[in-house]
Amino acid sequence: MSTDKKVVFDIVMVTYNRMSYLKKNLDEIDHLAYAVHDVIIVNNGSTDGTRRFLDNYDGKLNIKPINLLQNKGGSRGFYEGLKYVGQHLAVENHWIIIMDDDAFMDSEFTEKLRCNH
Repeated sequence: MSTDKKVVFDIVMVTYNRMSYLKKNLDEIDHLAYAVHDVIIVNNGSTDGTRRFLDNYDGKLNIKPINLLQNKGGSRGFYEGLKYVGQHLAVENHWIIIMDDDAFMDSEFTEKLRCNH
């Protein structure tokens, strides 16, 4: 259990018409004990204002929205998010957290992962 190496976390999340979940998730991610580098959000063709929300997001998180024109399903959404992350991997100990928009993390989640790697 070593915590002396820098660990970088990115989150890939797919959403479809769940803006209320998305807002709650971003608030929880913002309060993680060990911060994440990028939050890649694949908007899977939402029609509930999700795209506008992501385009105008002014919080502290480094959000990278990927807006699909139509719903391609969860698997394709995650593929698009992971493809983006794969183009930007630049450091050792780069971890990718894959999550649905209705899955929530406790504030110690990333710290526990970092300490137990």
